[in-house]
Amino acid sequence: MHAHITRRLFMAGSTMSAVMLSRAIRASAQEPIEEVRWALPAINDTMFVPRAWSTYVGAIMSLVQEGPLGFGDDLSLQPAVAESWKQTDDVTYVYTLRSGVTFGDGSPLTAEDVVASFLYQMDPKSGSQLAAFFSSVESVTATGSNEVTVKLTAPNVQFQYTPAHMAGFLFSKKQLEEFPEDIGTPDAMPLGTGPYRLVEFIPADSVVLEARDDYWG
Repeated sequence: MHAHITRRLFMAGSTMSAVMLSRAIRASAQEPIEEVRWALPAINDTMFVPRAWSTYVGAIMSLVQEGPLGFGDDLSLQPAVAESWKQTDDVTYVYTLRSGVTFGDGSPLTAEDVVASFLYQMDPKSGSQLAAFFSSVESVTATGSNEVTVKLTAPNVQFQYTPAHMAGFLFSKKQLEEFPEDIGTPDAMPLGTGPYRLVEFIPADSVVLEARDDYWG
């Protein structure tokens, strides 16, 4: 879960002001602030993680998007968009989704969105840079209105962590279908269920995020 310390975040690919950032962080611990700006060494030409698996895109989009699970401070798996999960046998994982979770445009997250997100990563035609995380997955199905079941081809102890990794970020099925090529561009900025939404993206220049009042967490 991400702390709500600002209303607006502005990130630019320019010279970093360490003094500005450190002051903002100290101030945020004492009182709410409206805007924080900081610089990154580079800004990609897309904000779609499957096509830009870089430290900076992942860091930015982790404020916008989430997976079914997350990591705790001790790196143990924790509930996130999925309020609970269980492994029913060596190759089957079942995730029960939290109710009331919405994307940044207000549309509700459904089991079908989770299925579409995972299947996108698995589809060779998508060219996802994160496909390897799903190499042992046989099927992903909605087994209820708020339940998703993943079956593996063989036991793989590493898969349990995938839904908490950026490979497990959830996308809007509608957006994936409407903008298969353009998602991640300024004309189709990725939606997410996280505490911030993308409000402006200038490729290779800057990204602006805004805090969500309707964030489930």
